[in-house]
Amino acid sequence: MSETDAIGEEVPTRHYDVTGGPLFVGFKLEGALKRELQSLEGPDRKYVSRSDSTFLTLCRNGEDLYVGKVVEDGLTNDRVEDVCRNVLSILRRLSPETRLPDRLEIRPVTPQT
Repeated sequence: MSETDAIGEEVPTRHYDVTGGPLFVGFKLEGALKRELQSLEGPDRKYVSRSDSTFLTLCRNGEDLYVGKVVEDGLTNDRVEDVCRNVLSILRRLSPETRLPDRLEIRPVTPQT
């Protein structure tokens, strides 16, 4: 499919569908925080999981490991701020001495079975 640009040349067009799929709000784990979260035990373990999105979820992108929140129902701008605060609040509880990022990424995710 193509359209005509401002100077009359045909250019291919892209069309996007809004699917309403789940979004991930978080960041790539590295260094001490990665080791700390992977070694959680006892009652703190419930706050980070690969299968339960109640609190924080661990997600993979290739070899990289990410931590954050999976949101199933889309996001509005005010909800983005709430989710970011929630992610950082849980991580501060689990690792109060660790410096956390100022910004979190928002990425589409595909559920793995």
